[in-house]
Amino acid sequence: MSHTQARREHVQVQFQFHRLKAALSLQRRQLQDFCSALPVSHRHAQFVLLGQRNGSAALLEAIQRELGDPAWRFVIGEVDTLTDEGEHHAAA
Repeated sequence: MSHTQARREHVQVQFQFHRLKAALSLQRRQLQDFCSALPVSHRHAQFVLLGQRNGSAALLEAIQRELGDPAWRFVIGEVDTLTDEGEHHAAA
């Protein structure tokens, strides 16, 4: 597989948008601010988060990093419990 093909590969992750909104609410963050922190346009980020587009591996890593691992696992349905991570991801 060429480097170009590898860059175009997209990973499919099933986001549960209602869980994303809950995680962001617990972190006291707005969706718009969250999307602005990602390395893609706000519009593309929303398409991916709504499940209308597949995100690249780099975008998914950025989303996971922005959410934090516990919230990420909740948003993708790996766990059913959302816990407060404290002020680490909360907006100042």
